[in-house]
Order: sequence, then C-alpha cells, then structure tokens
Amino acid sequence: MNRVAGVFTALACAFGALTATPAVGQAYPSKPIRIVVPFPPGGTVDIIGRMIGMELGTRLGVNVVIDNKAGAGGTIGTHAVALAAADGYTFLITGTHQVINPKLMKNLPYDGIADFTPIGMIVSAPSVLAVGEATGFLSVADVVRRGKEKDARLVFGSTGIGGVNHLTGELFKYRTKIDLTHVPYKGAAPAMTDLLGGHIPMMFDSPPTVVPHVLTGKLRALAISGTERSPMLPDVPTFKEAGIAGMEALGFVGMFGPAKLPAHVVAAVSAALNGTMQSPSVQKKVAEAGLGKPTVAPADFSKWVRSEAAAWGEVIDAAGITVN
Repeated sequence: MNRVAGVFTALACAFGALTATPAVGQAYPSKPIRIVVPFPPGGTVDIIGRMIGMELGTRLGVNVVIDNKAGAGGTIGTHAVALAAADGYTFLITGTHQVINPKLMKNLPYDGIADFTPIGMIVSAPSVLAVGEATGFLSVADVVRRGKEKDARLVFGSTGIGGVNHLTGELFKYRTKIDLTHVPYKGAAPAMTDLLGGHIPMMFDSPPTVVPHVLTGKLRALAISGTERSPMLPDVPTFKEAGIAGMEALGFVGMFGPAKLPAHVVAAVSAALNGTMQSPSVQKKVAEAGLGKPTVAPADFSKWVRSEAAAWGEVIDAAGITVN
C-alpha cells in the first residue's frame, strides 16, 4: 500500500511541477529587468538611466536594476546586451556611441543596428558652438571668414576623439570647407578650462555646460545644432538660421534590447517608456537639463538610428577618423 501511495505521490509531484512551469503565454514581465549602462556611474548616460529606471519599473510592475558595465568606449556593456537572451529581461541604455562606434572602431564584435532592437529615444541633445570672449567672434559668419583665411590656424577643442562634440566640429568643418583643426582633451573639464583661459578659441558642447559661462560673459554662444533653438539659449540661432545648412546633428540617449525581441515585449516596454517620458517629474528634469523632446515609438526610433548611423558615417569618412 505504501508503495502504491508513493507512486501516486511521485506522479502528483511530477504533474504539479509541470503545471507550475511558467507557460508560454505568461504575463510579461514576471521578474526583475536588468538595464545595462555601458559607462561608469555618475556620467550623463548613467544619470539618465537611473532617472527613468525606477518609474519604468513601476509602470512595468517589476524591479529595474541598473548594471554599469563600463569599458572600451562603451563597447563591453553593449556587446553583453547583444549576446543576451531576447527574452525581455536585459536592455541597454546608451548614447550616440551606438551608431558612431561601429564606424570608428575596427573589428567591433557586434553590429550597432542588426544586433539590437530599438525601443525608443529617451532624450536628444544639441551642441552649441561656443567661443571665447577674447576671440572677437560675434557670429558664425565671423568664424567661417577667419577659417577661410590663408593663415587661419583655427582650432576647436573637444572631450576626446570620436565623441559627439568632436564629430559636430568635424561636421562644421565639412559643411563650411574651412581650415579647422581638432584638439582632443581627456574629458570636458580640461577642455572647458582651456577655452575659458583663451588657449583654444572655440569648442562644441551641450547647453547646460555652456550657459553658465555665457551668463558670466566669459563665453559667447554663436549657434546651436538641431532643428530648433534651445529654451536655455533662446537668443542663439540654429546653424541653419545662421546660414549653415546640414548642421542638424544631435546627440541622443536611447533604449535598446537584443535583436529579435518578441513584439509583445517591445510593445510593453515601449509603452512604459513612453509613459515614463510623459510624467511631469521626468519632463521637468529633461527641460532643466536643456535636453530635447524624445522620439519613443520603436519604428520612429529605428528610422532615426539608421539615419544617424549614415549621417555620422559620412562625417567620419570625410574626416578620416579612426579609433583603434
């Protein structure tokens, strides 16, 4: 009798284990979601990731964990997401590096477009052409005029080779055909110090970085990239308004998943991201940082990513930039 009871008990346990196994149609998500940020804590992308992470988790009904996997210009963490299971529990929040690095770096172990599923843009950021007060430049036309002189020797600084601000400067050189030399720095602080000290005449940087120095009169903002003026610098024209076409370049921070994410996962996370970006608290923080309005629909973001990859690729090829 005990043996028979034991058999039935074993069968019951086995059946119970089968019925307890998560079904294919189980509601998503059902466990914590990991968002990889491929840069160290405290940077712009990390701050933005943490800004939206908690509310994103609240809307999805699970915990969202930010995982900083820094190194190699953001490629280590990005590659980790490319290799992750396409189950909706690993995502990437990164910047314009996503479309720049594949063009800049040789032998990159992933394809910045084919190996990822675009979820949505979080923010966009224009670049401001800022010049030192001592340069005497009052307009973009003054810079172009000087850059076309025979003995121009005009330079611009940036936070490092291959960054958005560097490439925006190269785009400016490409569009205006002026003599302009790039001077890379190891970060924003030393570049800004030399600009304020008059050691370099100009650089391209974000509005929040430039505005405090414009207000003190130490810098002059001549133009801003993108298609519209910045609320932080309402009197500064866009490059198009200043007479330079093709300077609509923007940096961005966006959310991606591994390739071939199921449609219901993309829909759920995109809806949560859209709701997060529409929340008053997040909108206030975005506005205060001088960042642009996001494009959160996956299809629109996918088109954006592809167009940006092509546009920055053109600039990189024209400038002959490579990063080993």
